[in-house]
Amino acid sequence: MQRGPWTAESGIERAALAYSLLPLRFADEVNSHLTIAERQRLRDGLGRVREASDHARIEAIRALVAAVRKGVVFPRPAAHDDNDCPFHPIGDHPRDRVVQVLERVARRDALEVVVTLCHLGEEVRQELWFGLYADTRAFLLPRLEEVHLMSAARTREYARDMNARMARSVRQAVARRR
Repeated sequence: MQRGPWTAESGIERAALAYSLLPLRFADEVNSHLTIAERQRLRDGLGRVREASDHARIEAIRALVAAVRKGVVFPRPAAHDDNDCPFHPIGDHPRDRVVQVLERVARRDALEVVVTLCHLGEEVRQELWFGLYADTRAFLLPRLEEVHLMSAARTREYARDMNARMARSVRQAVARRR
């Protein structure tokens, strides 16, 4: 039985296909940024794509380039209403202050930062996103898919916490100026 054209069935396989075409020095650089678990998934993916055609590998690279050019896609939270969004006040703070707070929270609760970003307007979100350190953005990216799993109660809890942190930051800034 002859097999049809090979197609990647998962994101891991597409990543493995693209990775398999990288020159060694770039592959080593990518590998150095992966966690142990990510390296294992990549090895598993590489094992599954051994029989892939050069065409499938090239298409995987093209898809990767298109995704990079497109940028990060932040999911729209379920049942989100911009008119009464509890995260709205965060957009009124100076961007550098918000970035500082997000950086501090990211390592403790990455999901809180991701949920916050997803609730903000596109322009504010992009300014904040590019204000974050690259390693923080890389740390947050895998959590984006979890935004849809957040309950309304948990989302409100995150909003209260983030707004309280922003208020504390303002009070501290005012106290330092005195």
